[in-house]
Amino acid sequence: REPFRFVVAMFMWGVMATLFAFFINTTVLTVVELLVGSAGIALTISAVLFAPVVEETIKGLGLLVLSGHHEYDSTFDGILFGFAVGMGFAAVENWLYFVVRYSPVTAGGLAPWAYLILYRSLLGSLSHGCFTAALGGVIGFFKSRPDLRHHVLAAFAIGLPVAMILHGTGNLVVVIDAIMESAMGLPLPVFDPLYTIALTTIYIIVGAILQLRL
Repeated sequence: REPFRFVVAMFMWGVMATLFAFFINTTVLTVVELLVGSAGIALTISAVLFAPVVEETIKGLGLLVLSGHHEYDSTFDGILFGFAVGMGFAAVENWLYFVVRYSPVTAGGLAPWAYLILYRSLLGSLSHGCFTAALGGVIGFFKSRPDLRHHVLAAFAIGLPVAMILHGTGNLVVVIDAIMESAMGLPLPVFDPLYTIALTTIYIIVGAILQLRL
C-alpha cells in the first residue's frame, strides 16, 4: 500500500506532460508536413514515429524523478505509477483532441461524436496507461533488486524504448483501422480495441501474480 499522493502526483505529471508534448508534437508535425508535402502522410509519420518518442520521454521523466524515493521499490509500484501517468496524459489529450479536431458537426452528428468521446476516453486512456506502465515496471523491477537498485538510469534506458515501441505500435494499428474503415467500409475499428484489450489483460495477469507474491 503505497502513499496515495504518489499516484496523484504521477497523474498530475501526466497532465502536465500533455501540454509539453502538445507543443513539441505540433512543431514536429509542421516540419514533417513541410518536408513530405502531404498533411495525411505527415500525420501518419508523426503519429507512428515521432509522437511515441516525445510523449513517452516526457511521461517517463516523472517516473525517473519519483524513482529516487524509497517507497518506489517494486515492479507493481512501477506499473501502478506508470499507469497513473498515462491516465493523466490521456485525460487531457483526449479533450484536446475533441476540442481541436472534432465537434458534433465534423463528426457527423451527436451520436458519432458521443461514440468518439466514449471510445477515446476508455481505450485511449487504457492504452496510454499501458504504454507508460511498461517503463514504470522496468524501473520498479530494478528498484526491487539489491544488485540493481542503484542503476535506475539503466532501467530508464531499457524501459523507455519498450514504452515507445508499444506506443508506436498502438498508433500504427489506429492508422490501419482508419484505412480499413475508409477502404472497406467497416463501421468500427478492429485492431486497436484488440491491441488495447490484450495489453490491459496482460497487465491484469501480471499485477495479480505480483500481488500474490507480495
